[in-house]
Amino acid sequence: MIGNDVVDLHMTKQESNWQRPRFLEKIFTKGEQAKIISDKDPNFLVWLFWSMKESAYKANQRIENLAP
Repeated sequence: MIGNDVVDLHMTKQESNWQRPRFLEKIFTKGEQAKIISDKDPNFLVWLFWSMKESAYKANQRIENLAP
């Protein structure tokens, strides 16, 4: 069974500092970064992409039987 994570978008606006230097470069591809920067709601897109990547990572960990 694969679980799910819930991202509280209201809380991320107040508690996250994804605009800090190099955060986007560490996590997202150049194409993803361009979409985030040009989007009308970049906060939403950051956490949409983040949750998609997190889900894929967790699924791969389970498939490969890797420790979390």
